[in-house]
Amino acid sequence: MKPTKYYVLKICVAREYDQQVSQIKEDAVNIYGCDYIEEFTLEDDQIDKILGRDALVSDVIPEEILLRIEERQKQNEVEEFSIIFSSDEAKQRSADCLKYLSNNFQNIHLSRIEKKWENGIEEWKKFFSSVHVSKNINIYPIWQLNESNRYDKDKIFINPGQGFGTGGHETTWMCLKLLDELTKLQSSLKGECLDLGCGSGILGIAAIKNTDLLVTFSDVDVEAMDNCLENLTFNFKDQDLEGHCLVIRERLNQDKTYDLIFANILEQVLLKEKFFLLKSLNRNGYLILSGLLNDQLDNIKNHYSSLEIIQEINKNGWSAVLLRKN
Repeated sequence: MKPTKYYVLKICVAREYDQQVSQIKEDAVNIYGCDYIEEFTLEDDQIDKILGRDALVSDVIPEEILLRIEERQKQNEVEEFSIIFSSDEAKQRSADCLKYLSNNFQNIHLSRIEKKWENGIEEWKKFFSSVHVSKNINIYPIWQLNESNRYDKDKIFINPGQGFGTGGHETTWMCLKLLDELTKLQSSLKGECLDLGCGSGILGIAAIKNTDLLVTFSDVDVEAMDNCLENLTFNFKDQDLEGHCLVIRERLNQDKTYDLIFANILEQVLLKEKFFLLKSLNRNGYLILSGLLNDQLDNIKNHYSSLEIIQEINKNGWSAVLLRKN
């Protein structure tokens, strides 16, 4: 039976304490399994007021416009966001998360709201919108897919209902951004690619659409692999997937090497997988690491110091880095 209610934790943090925000979001996802984090709460009329003559009707907002909106939001004295629980045991998980946040984080305002699924799927869709990374990488929920756009190279369609990665979280967005930057450095990327901890498969799908790499998708979670396969079918014809493969982590070939590896996973997993990642990277191959809070980046760079740092970026308290093996 489908749930009739969902639960929203509304969080308000003073800007002077915004270093807590990333940790709150990470714990909500990794400890309590929230289904979605609503990063921006500006209504359309508020956005139009900020943009003035640049207000758009397009479903994708260009990056420079997004930056203007973010800068205006940073001028506010508080940061507000919502943590949403909508799947199994949502009531209990949201209550547990609320208690945890109340006990472990000071100087934040918390509230929990119970809402009804009044319009079913239409209500649920409000949580998810398109994500713009660059002119070559744009993420859309599957209900925006149609026969005229489903195979467009600049569009990636994802089923966001499973919670395995939609491109909206900073860690995923930065991986995609670094991939886009890498394609500018290397106009023709060929060879093998590994999407380790693939989740929805969004990173590997972006690699297929923007490079000539053959992608191996791998995760420890069987349900994530199922979701990845589903998303592959949304974005490609069967013949376009020849040479690409899905492999559960425990069966991954330990001797295979790659020209590009994505590892958008937590710090402790990046440390655990260090030996495998380093030996699996070809000479002149690239490694994109993400899933890191800003204060974790230096530790990871130290552990991967044998690789050359090509670029590092951060967004809202999270960091990612592009490395090369010389």
